[in-house]
Order: sequence, then structure tokens, then C-alpha cells
Amino acid sequence: MAGRARHLRILPRGLLVVLAALLLSGPAAAQSDSGTASPASEGTTISEPSRPVPTDEPEIQRLRPQWRFNKAFDTYSDALAKKVPTFLFFSARPCGFCLTMFQKFRCPAIARYAGFMEFGVTYRGEDEGGDHLAAALNIQRFPTTIILKSDMDKLHVIGRIEGIFNADEIDHVMQEAYRAAAEDGAMQMPDLLSVEETRTMLDQAGIERPSEAFCAGKEE
Repeated sequence: MAGRARHLRILPRGLLVVLAALLLSGPAAAQSDSGTASPASEGTTISEPSRPVPTDEPEIQRLRPQWRFNKAFDTYSDALAKKVPTFLFFSARPCGFCLTMFQKFRCPAIARYAGFMEFGVTYRGEDEGGDHLAAALNIQRFPTTIILKSDMDKLHVIGRIEGIFNADEIDHVMQEAYRAAAEDGAMQMPDLLSVEETRTMLDQAGIERPSEAFCAGKEE
């Protein structure tokens, strides 16, 4: 995928924006398409992965992100209430690169965070709250992934990924965000399963996951 824009940043302190100003702002400014990944057929879209084999095991339930689509503010509000980070995936239609990046989140290295964050997907122009957030966070290309720390007074970005990356690279940003979320003691972040433990649990539960080659970026 030569020539695609790739920007991965770790922001331990992040971008601080007063939430009240965000809520009072008008419609989000038009998004620039420069650097936007768009070579995909019309109708390309992200859909929630099919449900795996049912199980009541809490550890398995944590490996299933509960994605909200076009409900960015609801996702953030629930994260605030639970005092966990918010994981927002900003996408566009059509966008084949966005779909590829979304599938990376099903890799074991990322699935192990599922029970400890609130997850949302927001499409440009389809989610008013998402568009406000995109403007405040200066989202200029798609896909862009943002991780927010739970903060009642301001938006506090603790992780930002622009473009497509391998699962281990995404995991690196998420680890930094996870540590940042727990650093002041306001958020209790449990120890994570290892990637190997997560892979084993997914397989034992019959939960479909991408191939190791895809997660490593060798099947793109």
C-alpha cells in the first residue's frame, strides 16, 4: 500500500479542549480529503463482526467490543460514567482502507482491551456528535483512531493513530494510552491478558479472528 498516509502519534498529555465549547459549537467544518484513504467500491462499509459462539465466561465477554455506530457522544458519555477510556474510530464512506483498519481491531493484540474501554465508530457526515468531535480533534484524514481519557471537564487525547497500522503498532499506542488512563489513580485499569492468552481464549471460544499474517500486515 505504497504512498498511503501513515501517522501514528502517542500523546501522553494530549489535546485539551473544553467540552462545553464543543457542545455549543456549530456544525463541524468541512473535512479535507487530502490524505483521505478512499480507493474502494461504492457501498464499502464497516459492520459489526458476526456474533461468535455464546458463552457466559466473563473473560470471554471482555474479548467482544460492544461497538456503537454513529453515537460518538453516547460512547463518550458512557465511558465517563464508567471511568474508562473512549476508543473512537473516525471513518468515511466509501473507504476500503478504513475497513482494513477496522478488521485489525479483531486481532488478539487489540481484542484484549475490549472489556476495558468504550468503543465507537463514527462516519463523516452521518453523526452530528461525531462531526463535532472530528472538528474539535482536527480529523483531516480517514481512518483516524482517537483514544480519550475519561475527564468530565475537557477532552484529553491519550492516543491518536492516522492511517492503517499493524496490530502490534496499534497495541503499542493502546498500551501507552492504557498507562496514561491509570496514571493519576482516577481510573482503575486491571492487568491485561497477554496476546498469547487472548489468542488461545478466542480460539477455544470459537470466536473468529483474522489470520496472523493479516494482523502482521502481510495480507494487505
